[in-house]
Amino acid sequence: MTTPGGQGRRPVPVHRSVSRRGASYGRSFEVVAPAVLLPAVTARLVGATWDVAGPAEGRPETTWVLQHRPGAGWQASRDGHPLSRAEGPDDAVERLVDGIERWIAAEATEAVFVDAGVVGWRGRALVLPGRRLPGRTTLVADLVRAGAAYLSDVFAVLDETGRVHAYPRPMPIGRPVWGVRQRRLAPPPPPGAPPLPVGMIARLAYHPGGAWTERLTRGQATLALIDAAVSAPERAPEVARVAAAAARDALAVAGHRGEAGETARMLLAQLDEALSDTSGHEARRATHSSSRIEWTTESRQAPRTKT
Repeated sequence: MTTPGGQGRRPVPVHRSVSRRGASYGRSFEVVAPAVLLPAVTARLVGATWDVAGPAEGRPETTWVLQHRPGAGWQASRDGHPLSRAEGPDDAVERLVDGIERWIAAEATEAVFVDAGVVGWRGRALVLPGRRLPGRTTLVADLVRAGAAYLSDVFAVLDETGRVHAYPRPMPIGRPVWGVRQRRLAPPPPPGAPPLPVGMIARLAYHPGGAWTERLTRGQATLALIDAAVSAPERAPEVARVAAAAARDALAVAGHRGEAGETARMLLAQLDEALSDTSGHEARRATHSSSRIEWTTESRQAPRTKT
């Protein structure tokens, strides 16, 4: 049996489903999907290890199914409970991957996941927290174009010391996503690259016009990470502890961002200024300042502070 792939696309064969057992960040699961779509699912799940198809020892904690039902269309489900209807096979893959990722993030035993974009700069991580933050991928892309290292446009993955591990999830190139037409926003760090301490936390909302930021206290920075954390309620003490460790020595700001390229230059300039103080005392005192920094089209070489 096949189902139409859409105008200009090959039909998607759905008559043969296969399963694979996976494990990621301390959780185990099973994915069942048409054979032609399963590679697109497994390739998108960062940090997962996979068993060969077929029976495996033990029972997975949860089972995710991607299927096409005549008259009902494409659907992704978890343990028999539908997630939502999908418009086609590519949309179904996206919904399934998002569901699995969010479940892993909430239930992970080996890390704390924060909804965030992340880049590396001069040995530090610049974290952009915010739930479903509009324009996050665009801003991360412009930070990379400005010379930053790509870590993630989906999650900041924090270990128990508050350091950030890369989460470079592949993205689809056009449609359909099934097959191998996927890429990452930028090359990920090399295998074995160490996690980075957080150098800057920037909580920004999009607003047309010039970008501006104001400094946050260490407590406010910790709350910004907690608010964007993807975790089960029972993990609240762990999330708070890890967020506090991540924010301990970081410059933290909040405000508005306009054009992504302009904002990227502003953030890297601010982080450069904080890192240039070799003693670190000035940067730590700055997190308790209420000063406001503005960045305008006429002043792109250095941020201007208003007191």
